[in-house]
Amino acid sequence: WESSFEGRAVVRVGRSAAGIAASWSRSDSLFAPEELGVQANISGDAWKRLRRAVDDLGLWGLTREGEYFGLDGATLQVEGRRGMVYRSIKRCSPRGPLWFVGRLLCDIAGPPLSTLDL
Repeated sequence: WESSFEGRAVVRVGRSAAGIAASWSRSDSLFAPEELGVQANISGDAWKRLRRAVDDLGLWGLTREGEYFGLDGATLQVEGRRGMVYRSIKRCSPRGPLWFVGRLLCDIAGPPLSTLDL
């Protein structure tokens, strides 16, 4: 997530030796230092909700066609890898399933990202 006026945030979710883990970083502006979040395991329920949301989004079938960028608002980018298949999509001020995936990732990361206004 990158906002024209409120900075940027990144949430990473992936497998680790201890299970499924999430970590995050956030910056209040393009010029401010990044604040790094602690990597922590997420619950099996949170992992299932995220996988279901990504499936509802249809990430694995999406292409970069339809990407657009705005000058105001926020850009949300979702990347994922399933086996050898990698996808990355980016949309300006999205709604619907893409917004929901972004909201869920921020909620999984916890404060302060869970309070972001996407």
